[in-house]
Amino acid sequence: MEAPAKQLNADIELLRAYSVLAVLYEHITSIVGLPNIEQIRSHWSGWTGVDLFFVISGFVIYRSLDSTVGYGMPARDAVRETVMFWIRRFWRLAPAGWFWLAAGIVLIVIDDPREIGSRHENISDLIASLLNFENFHRFACNAWQGQCGALYPHYWSLSLETQFYLILPALIVVLPRKYLVGVLVGLIAMQLPMRRPANGDVIGWFIRTDGLAWGILIARLSATEFYRFVEPTFLSGGIARCACTFGGLFAIGTAQYFWRESFFLGLVAIIAALLVLAASFGKGYIASPPGLRRALVWTGQRSYSLYVSHLIVFKGVRELCRALHIYDDSWPGKLAYLALAYSLTVAAGAMTHNWLEMPLRQRGREYASAYRARMTRSTRIAAESRSTAEGGAHA
Repeated sequence: MEAPAKQLNADIELLRAYSVLAVLYEHITSIVGLPNIEQIRSHWSGWTGVDLFFVISGFVIYRSLDSTVGYGMPARDAVRETVMFWIRRFWRLAPAGWFWLAAGIVLIVIDDPREIGSRHENISDLIASLLNFENFHRFACNAWQGQCGALYPHYWSLSLETQFYLILPALIVVLPRKYLVGVLVGLIAMQLPMRRPANGDVIGWFIRTDGLAWGILIARLSATEFYRFVEPTFLSGGIARCACTFGGLFAIGTAQYFWRESFFLGLVAIIAALLVLAASFGKGYIASPPGLRRALVWTGQRSYSLYVSHLIVFKGVRELCRALHIYDDSWPGKLAYLALAYSLTVAAGAMTHNWLEMPLRQRGREYASAYRARMTRSTRIAAESRSTAEGGAHA
Protein backbone atom coordinates (compact mmCIF):
# COMPACT_ATOMS: atom_id res chain seq x y z
CA MET A 1 0.00 0.00 0.00
CA GLU A 2 1.33 3.45 -0.86
CA ALA A 3 2.07 5.77 2.01
CA PRO A 4 -0.59 8.39 2.47
CA ALA A 5 0.34 11.94 1.62
CA LYS A 6 1.79 13.60 4.67
CA GLN A 7 1.07 17.11 5.86
CA LEU A 8 3.74 19.64 5.01
CA ASN A 9 6.37 19.96 7.74
CA ALA A 10 7.31 23.63 7.49
CA ASP A 11 10.32 23.15 9.78
CA ILE A 12 11.84 20.56 7.44
CA GLU A 13 11.23 22.91 4.51
CA LEU A 14 12.99 25.71 6.40
CA LEU A 15 16.04 23.50 6.88
CA ARG A 16 15.97 22.60 3.19
CA ALA A 17 15.91 26.31 2.38
CA TYR A 18 18.84 27.06 4.67
CA SER A 19 20.74 24.13 3.11
CA VAL A 20 20.28 25.16 -0.49
CA LEU A 21 20.95 28.84 0.24
CA ALA A 22 24.20 27.86 1.93
CA VAL A 23 25.26 25.84 -1.12
CA LEU A 24 24.33 28.70 -3.47
CA TYR A 25 26.36 31.10 -1.34
CA GLU A 26 29.34 28.73 -1.40
CA HIS A 27 29.33 28.35 -5.16
CA ILE A 28 28.58 31.94 -6.13
CA THR A 29 31.38 33.26 -3.94
CA SER A 30 33.80 30.83 -5.56
CA ILE A 31 32.85 32.29 -8.96
CA VAL A 32 32.83 35.97 -7.99
CA GLY A 33 35.78 37.07 -5.89
CA LEU A 34 34.35 39.90 -3.78
CA PRO A 35 36.98 40.55 -1.08
CA ASN A 36 34.53 41.13 1.78
CA ILE A 37 32.51 38.03 0.90
CA GLU A 38 35.68 36.00 0.52
CA GLN A 39 36.67 37.07 4.01
CA ILE A 40 33.33 35.88 5.37
CA ARG A 41 33.66 32.63 3.44
CA SER A 42 37.03 31.98 5.04
CA HIS A 43 35.21 31.84 8.40
CA TRP A 44 31.81 30.40 7.44
CA SER A 45 31.53 27.96 4.57
CA GLY A 46 28.32 26.88 2.84
CA TRP A 47 29.35 23.45 1.55
CA THR A 48 28.11 21.92 4.82
CA GLY A 49 24.59 22.58 3.58
CA VAL A 50 24.99 19.31 1.69
CA ASP A 51 25.44 17.42 4.96
CA LEU A 52 22.24 18.97 6.33
CA PHE A 53 20.53 17.81 3.12
CA PHE A 54 21.81 14.28 3.77
CA VAL A 55 20.27 14.12 7.25
CA ILE A 56 16.96 15.49 5.95
CA SER A 57 17.00 12.94 3.11
CA GLY A 58 17.65 10.01 5.43
CA PHE A 59 14.82 11.11 7.71
CA VAL A 60 12.25 11.77 4.98
CA ILE A 61 13.01 8.72 2.84
CA TYR A 62 13.04 6.24 5.72
CA ARG A 63 9.69 7.51 6.99
CA SER A 64 8.30 7.08 3.50
CA LEU A 65 9.67 3.54 3.19
CA ASP A 66 8.90 2.37 6.71
CA SER A 67 5.17 2.64 6.08
CA THR A 68 5.34 0.30 3.06
CA VAL A 69 8.38 -1.98 3.50
CA GLY A 70 9.24 -3.97 6.62
CA TYR A 71 11.32 -6.80 7.99
CA GLY A 72 10.00 -10.29 7.32
CA MET A 73 7.37 -9.31 4.76
CA PRO A 74 6.81 -11.83 1.93
CA ALA A 75 9.40 -11.56 -0.82
CA ARG A 76 6.81 -10.81 -3.50
CA ASP A 77 5.38 -7.92 -1.46
CA ALA A 78 8.85 -6.61 -0.64
CA VAL A 79 9.85 -6.60 -4.31
CA ARG A 80 6.61 -4.92 -5.34
CA GLU A 81 6.86 -2.14 -2.74
CA THR A 82 10.56 -1.61 -3.44
CA VAL A 83 10.00 -1.30 -7.18
CA MET A 84 7.15 1.13 -6.54
CA PHE A 85 9.46 3.20 -4.35
CA TRP A 86 12.14 3.24 -7.06
CA ILE A 87 9.58 4.26 -9.69
CA ARG A 88 8.41 7.17 -7.56
CA ARG A 89 11.97 8.29 -6.77
CA PHE A 90 13.02 8.07 -10.42
CA TRP A 91 10.18 10.29 -11.61
CA ARG A 92 10.67 12.61 -8.65
CA LEU A 93 14.39 13.22 -9.28
CA ALA A 94 15.63 12.10 -12.68
CA PRO A 95 13.71 14.39 -15.09
CA ALA A 96 14.82 17.67 -13.48
CA GLY A 97 18.35 16.36 -12.92
CA TRP A 98 18.66 15.13 -16.50
CA PHE A 99 17.20 18.34 -17.90
CA TRP A 100 19.94 20.44 -16.30
CA LEU A 101 22.60 17.96 -17.34
CA ALA A 102 21.40 18.49 -20.90
CA ALA A 103 21.25 22.27 -20.45
CA GLY A 104 24.90 22.24 -19.47
CA ILE A 105 25.85 20.90 -22.90
CA VAL A 106 25.23 24.39 -24.33
CA LEU A 107 27.91 25.79 -22.04
CA ILE A 108 30.26 22.91 -22.84
CA VAL A 109 30.05 23.97 -26.47
CA ILE A 110 30.32 27.76 -26.09
CA ASP A 111 32.16 28.43 -22.82
CA ASP A 112 35.87 28.99 -22.37
CA PRO A 113 37.55 25.70 -21.34
CA ARG A 114 39.75 27.70 -18.96
CA GLU A 115 36.60 28.56 -17.00
CA ILE A 116 34.72 25.25 -16.91
CA GLY A 117 37.27 22.66 -18.04
CA SER A 118 37.61 20.88 -21.35
CA ARG A 119 34.74 19.31 -23.26
CA HIS A 120 36.14 15.86 -22.52
CA GLU A 121 36.21 16.56 -18.76
CA ASN A 122 32.67 17.89 -18.66
CA ILE A 123 31.25 15.15 -20.88
CA SER A 124 32.88 12.59 -18.56
CA ASP A 125 31.19 14.32 -15.62
CA LEU A 126 27.88 14.36 -17.46
CA ILE A 127 28.01 10.60 -18.13
CA ALA A 128 29.03 9.84 -14.54
CA SER A 129 26.20 12.04 -13.23
CA LEU A 130 23.69 10.45 -15.60
CA LEU A 131 24.68 6.96 -14.41
CA ASN A 132 24.88 8.04 -10.75
CA PHE A 133 28.53 7.38 -10.01
CA GLU A 134 29.73 10.99 -10.08
CA ASN A 135 30.93 10.71 -6.48
CA PHE A 136 33.33 7.91 -7.45
CA HIS A 137 34.31 9.81 -10.60
CA ARG A 138 35.18 12.91 -8.53
CA PHE A 139 37.22 10.79 -6.15
CA ALA A 140 39.11 9.24 -9.06
CA CYS A 141 39.90 12.72 -10.44
CA ASN A 142 41.33 13.80 -7.09
CA ALA A 143 43.11 10.59 -6.18
CA TRP A 144 44.89 10.06 -9.49
CA GLN A 145 45.46 13.69 -10.49
CA GLY A 146 42.84 13.47 -13.17
CA GLN A 147 40.74 16.40 -14.31
CA CYS A 148 37.04 16.89 -13.75
CA GLY A 149 34.97 19.67 -15.25
CA ALA A 150 33.41 22.58 -13.36
CA LEU A 151 29.79 22.33 -14.54
CA TYR A 152 28.50 19.32 -12.61
CA PRO A 153 30.48 19.00 -9.36
CA HIS A 154 27.29 19.21 -7.26
CA TYR A 155 25.90 16.03 -8.84
CA TRP A 156 28.22 13.89 -6.69
CA SER A 157 25.82 14.23 -3.75
CA LEU A 158 22.84 13.21 -5.91
CA SER A 159 24.77 10.10 -6.97
CA LEU A 160 25.42 9.20 -3.34
CA GLU A 161 21.76 9.63 -2.43
CA THR A 162 20.65 7.50 -5.37
CA GLN A 163 23.02 4.73 -4.30
CA PHE A 164 21.51 5.03 -0.84
CA TYR A 165 17.96 4.75 -2.24
CA LEU A 166 18.91 1.54 -4.05
CA ILE A 167 20.33 -0.15 -0.95
CA LEU A 168 18.03 1.05 1.84
CA PRO A 169 14.89 -0.96 0.96
CA ALA A 170 16.88 -4.21 1.02
CA LEU A 171 18.31 -3.36 4.44
CA ILE A 172 14.84 -2.64 5.82
CA VAL A 173 13.49 -5.96 4.53
CA VAL A 174 16.47 -8.13 5.53
CA LEU A 175 17.36 -6.68 8.93
CA PRO A 176 15.17 -6.61 12.04
CA ARG A 177 14.80 -3.04 13.21
CA LYS A 178 17.13 -3.43 16.19
CA TYR A 179 19.85 -4.81 13.91
CA LEU A 180 19.24 -2.02 11.40
CA VAL A 181 19.80 0.50 14.19
CA GLY A 182 23.02 -1.31 15.11
CA VAL A 183 24.26 -1.17 11.53
CA LEU A 184 23.53 2.55 11.33
CA VAL A 185 25.24 3.31 14.63
CA GLY A 186 28.22 1.26 13.46
CA LEU A 187 28.30 3.20 10.19
CA ILE A 188 28.40 6.50 12.08
CA ALA A 189 31.02 5.27 14.56
CA MET A 190 33.21 3.91 11.76
CA GLN A 191 33.26 7.25 9.93
CA LEU A 192 33.70 9.51 12.94
CA PRO A 193 37.49 9.00 13.27
CA MET A 194 37.99 8.73 9.51
CA ARG A 195 40.15 11.38 7.87
CA ARG A 196 37.98 13.01 5.20
CA PRO A 197 39.59 16.20 3.88
CA ALA A 198 37.34 18.51 1.88
CA ASN A 199 37.30 17.54 -1.81
CA GLY A 200 40.42 15.52 -1.17
CA ASP A 201 41.84 12.26 -2.41
CA VAL A 202 40.10 10.16 0.25
CA ILE A 203 36.99 8.18 -0.71
CA GLY A 204 35.34 8.93 2.64
CA TRP A 205 34.53 12.49 1.54
CA PHE A 206 32.49 11.22 -1.40
CA ILE A 207 30.63 8.42 0.40
CA ARG A 208 29.94 10.22 3.66
CA THR A 209 26.85 8.37 4.74
CA ASP A 210 26.85 9.34 8.41
CA GLY A 211 24.37 12.16 7.73
CA LEU A 212 22.02 9.75 5.95
CA ALA A 213 22.39 7.29 8.85
CA TRP A 214 21.56 9.99 11.39
CA GLY A 215 18.43 10.86 9.43
CA ILE A 216 17.26 7.24 9.44
CA LEU A 217 17.91 6.96 13.18
CA ILE A 218 15.79 10.06 13.83
CA ALA A 219 13.00 8.57 11.71
CA ARG A 220 13.24 5.31 13.68
CA LEU A 221 13.19 7.23 16.95
CA SER A 222 10.04 9.07 15.87
CA ALA A 223 8.18 5.74 15.73
CA THR A 224 9.01 4.83 19.35
CA GLU A 225 7.60 5.79 22.74
CA PHE A 226 10.91 7.37 23.68
CA TYR A 227 10.47 10.04 21.01
CA ARG A 228 8.21 12.22 23.16
CA PHE A 229 10.83 12.32 25.91
CA VAL A 230 13.38 13.99 23.62
CA GLU A 231 11.02 16.66 22.31
CA PRO A 232 12.80 20.03 22.71
CA THR A 233 9.82 21.88 24.18
CA PHE A 234 12.15 24.63 25.40
CA LEU A 235 12.34 25.74 21.74
CA SER A 236 8.78 27.03 22.01
CA GLY A 237 10.35 30.23 23.28
CA GLY A 238 11.47 32.63 20.59
CA ILE A 239 14.91 33.37 22.04
CA ALA A 240 15.78 29.69 22.52
CA ARG A 241 14.45 28.82 19.07
CA CYS A 242 16.53 31.52 17.36
CA ALA A 243 19.63 30.70 19.40
CA CYS A 244 19.48 26.99 18.59
CA THR A 245 18.54 27.35 14.91
CA PHE A 246 21.00 30.04 13.93
CA GLY A 247 23.60 28.85 16.41
CA GLY A 248 23.38 25.39 14.84
CA LEU A 249 23.67 26.76 11.32
CA PHE A 250 26.60 28.92 12.35
CA ALA A 251 28.29 25.94 14.00
CA ILE A 252 27.88 23.80 10.89
CA GLY A 253 29.45 26.49 8.71
CA THR A 254 32.37 27.10 11.05
CA ALA A 255 33.18 23.41 11.51
CA GLN A 256 35.81 23.96 8.82
CA TYR A 257 38.04 25.31 11.60
CA PHE A 258 38.43 21.67 12.63
CA TRP A 259 39.13 20.41 9.11
CA ARG A 260 42.52 19.10 10.18
CA GLU A 261 40.82 16.90 12.76
CA SER A 262 39.48 13.52 11.71
CA PHE A 263 36.16 14.13 13.45
CA PHE A 264 35.20 17.40 11.73
CA LEU A 265 32.74 15.91 9.21
CA GLY A 266 31.25 13.72 11.91
CA LEU A 267 30.74 16.87 13.99
CA VAL A 268 28.91 18.53 11.10
CA ALA A 269 26.59 15.52 10.79
CA ILE A 270 25.84 15.51 14.53
CA ILE A 271 24.90 19.21 14.59
CA ALA A 272 22.78 18.75 11.46
CA ALA A 273 21.07 15.76 13.11
CA LEU A 274 20.14 17.87 16.15
CA LEU A 275 18.53 20.45 13.87
CA VAL A 276 16.59 17.77 11.97
CA LEU A 277 15.51 16.16 15.26
CA ALA A 278 13.99 19.48 16.34
CA ALA A 279 12.36 19.93 12.93
CA SER A 280 10.97 16.38 12.90
CA PHE A 281 8.26 17.31 15.44
CA GLY A 282 6.79 19.85 13.03
CA LYS A 283 5.88 22.22 15.85
CA GLY A 284 7.69 25.38 14.79
CA TYR A 285 10.93 24.63 16.62
CA ILE A 286 13.02 25.97 13.68
CA ALA A 287 13.33 29.75 13.57
CA SER A 288 13.18 32.04 10.57
CA PRO A 289 13.93 35.75 10.17
CA PRO A 290 10.87 37.97 10.75
CA GLY A 291 8.61 38.14 7.72
CA LEU A 292 10.59 35.57 5.72
CA ARG A 293 9.10 32.29 6.90
CA ARG A 294 6.71 31.89 3.97
CA ALA A 295 9.42 32.76 1.43
CA LEU A 296 11.83 30.31 3.04
CA VAL A 297 9.26 27.50 3.07
CA TRP A 298 8.64 28.25 -0.62
CA THR A 299 12.40 28.01 -1.22
CA GLY A 300 12.61 24.73 0.70
CA GLN A 301 9.89 23.17 -1.42
CA ARG A 302 11.92 24.06 -4.52
CA SER A 303 15.31 23.22 -3.04
CA TYR A 304 15.95 20.23 -5.32
CA SER A 305 15.25 22.21 -8.49
CA LEU A 306 17.39 25.07 -7.21
CA TYR A 307 20.19 22.68 -6.38
CA VAL A 308 20.36 20.93 -9.76
CA SER A 309 20.05 24.15 -11.76
CA HIS A 310 22.13 26.71 -9.89
CA LEU A 311 25.67 26.06 -11.17
CA ILE A 312 24.54 25.83 -14.79
CA VAL A 313 22.66 29.11 -14.39
CA PHE A 314 25.52 30.81 -12.54
CA LYS A 315 28.00 29.95 -15.26
CA GLY A 316 25.53 30.66 -18.07
CA VAL A 317 24.77 34.11 -16.66
CA ARG A 318 28.49 34.82 -16.44
CA GLU A 319 28.79 34.14 -20.17
CA LEU A 320 25.75 36.35 -20.83
CA CYS A 321 27.19 39.20 -18.74
CA ARG A 322 30.49 38.96 -20.58
CA ALA A 323 28.72 39.04 -23.92
CA LEU A 324 26.84 42.18 -22.80
CA HIS A 325 30.04 43.67 -21.36
CA ILE A 326 28.57 44.05 -17.87
CA TYR A 327 30.86 41.55 -16.14
CA ASP A 328 34.28 42.75 -15.04
CA ASP A 329 36.40 42.95 -11.92
CA SER A 330 34.77 46.15 -10.69
CA TRP A 331 32.31 46.17 -7.80
CA PRO A 332 29.40 47.35 -10.00
CA GLY A 333 30.12 44.63 -12.57
CA LYS A 334 30.26 41.89 -9.95
CA LEU A 335 27.15 43.13 -8.15
CA ALA A 336 25.25 43.23 -11.44
CA TYR A 337 26.30 39.65 -12.06
CA LEU A 338 25.26 38.56 -8.55
CA ALA A 339 21.82 40.17 -8.86
CA LEU A 340 21.17 38.66 -12.28
CA ALA A 341 22.56 35.23 -11.36
CA TYR A 342 20.46 34.89 -8.22
CA SER A 343 17.31 36.21 -9.91
CA LEU A 344 17.59 33.82 -12.84
CA THR A 345 18.47 30.91 -10.53
CA VAL A 346 15.28 31.47 -8.53
CA ALA A 347 13.31 31.72 -11.78
CA ALA A 348 14.94 28.56 -13.17
CA GLY A 349 14.33 26.66 -9.94
CA ALA A 350 10.67 27.74 -9.81
CA MET A 351 10.03 26.82 -13.45
CA THR A 352 11.80 23.47 -13.08
CA HIS A 353 9.73 22.73 -9.98
CA ASN A 354 6.43 23.75 -11.56
CA TRP A 355 6.90 22.38 -15.07
CA LEU A 356 9.05 19.30 -14.51
CA GLU A 357 9.37 18.23 -10.91
CA MET A 358 5.72 18.39 -9.77
CA PRO A 359 3.96 17.10 -12.93
CA LEU A 360 6.41 14.22 -13.32
CA ARG A 361 6.29 13.39 -9.61
CA GLN A 362 2.57 12.84 -10.12
CA ARG A 363 3.35 10.78 -13.22
CA GLY A 364 5.63 8.62 -11.06
CA ARG A 365 2.83 8.03 -8.56
CA GLU A 366 0.54 7.00 -11.40
CA TYR A 367 3.11 4.59 -12.85
CA ALA A 368 3.74 3.12 -9.39
CA SER A 369 0.00 2.60 -8.88
CA ALA A 370 -0.29 0.98 -12.31
CA TYR A 371 2.60 -1.33 -11.46
CA ARG A 372 0.86 -2.29 -8.20
CA ALA A 373 -2.38 -3.05 -10.03
CA ARG A 374 -0.51 -5.16 -12.59
CA MET A 375 1.33 -7.12 -9.90
CA THR A 376 -1.86 -7.62 -7.88
CA ARG A 377 -3.68 -8.90 -10.94
CA SER A 378 -0.80 -11.23 -11.77
CA THR A 379 -0.80 -12.61 -8.20
CA ARG A 380 -4.55 -13.18 -8.28
CA ILE A 381 -4.40 -14.99 -11.62
CA ALA A 382 -1.54 -17.17 -10.36
CA ALA A 383 -3.50 -18.01 -7.20
CA GLU A 384 -6.61 -18.89 -9.22
CA SER A 385 -4.55 -21.12 -11.52
CA ARG A 386 -3.08 -22.97 -8.54
CA SER A 387 -6.53 -23.38 -7.03
CA THR A 388 -7.90 -24.76 -10.29
CA ALA A 389 -4.97 -27.13 -10.66
CA GLU A 390 -5.35 -28.41 -7.10
CA GLY A 391 -9.12 -28.89 -7.64
CA GLY A 392 -8.44 -30.91 -10.78
CA ALA A 393 -5.91 -33.08 -8.96
CA HIS A 394 -8.47 -33.98 -6.28
CA ALA A 395 -11.26 -34.69 -8.73
